[in-house]
Amino acid sequence: MEELRKSAYFVKTFLQTINKFPDVNWTDNFSNGQIDSKLWLIEELERLELDLGKIFLLAGWFGILASFMFNSKLKFEYIRSFDKDPKCHEIAETLNRYYVTNGWKFKATTFDIFDITFPFEYYTLRRNGTKCQQEEYPTTIINTSCEHMDDSWFRNIPYELNCVLQSNNFIKINEHTNCIESIDEMKNKYPLSEIYYEGELQLQKYNRYMLIGKK
Repeated sequence: MEELRKSAYFVKTFLQTINKFPDVNWTDNFSNGQIDSKLWLIEELERLELDLGKIFLLAGWFGILASFMFNSKLKFEYIRSFDKDPKCHEIAETLNRYYVTNGWKFKATTFDIFDITFPFEYYTLRRNGTKCQQEEYPTTIINTSCEHMDDSWFRNIPYELNCVLQSNNFIKINEHTNCIESIDEMKNKYPLSEIYYEGELQLQKYNRYMLIGKK
């Protein structure tokens, strides 16, 4: 019954979010490649049975992965989503409204991930638009958009943190400025002291690569 309740809530909030933001390209957000990649991530994390603790979701976009995670069997304390695109904040919090209002188990903030330091002191917005200062230190870093950016954000991550990383070889998109061609290349680019999972997912237009481990 609990899983059914979660599914019903997701459908309800998704429809509310679509109605509130009709100009968003939801087809792209829910393409087969996007959905399969997110489900793959969740399936492997569930299999590993990790306690993800406090999650920083880098380049969190519209909060769809976070929503999927809340509807999974994953164990974590909360999710903080950061994206430099200012339109992402409101959309992500609308999609995950229940978890925003439930003790900020989800909170989205407009912030450039290249400027994140550890521990992280930053300002986020309450629902009424006022600023709230936060100081947080994550347990787990998730970045499923590594192909969109250079690697300096990874170098800023402290050792001993869990890392969940995805990239791809889809070079036909202009915004994909840092693609890779193999999981070995990914391991060299993002060196981890322990690797819990490494793998490749063959999709219709490209291959997705994923690393899960500890820096």
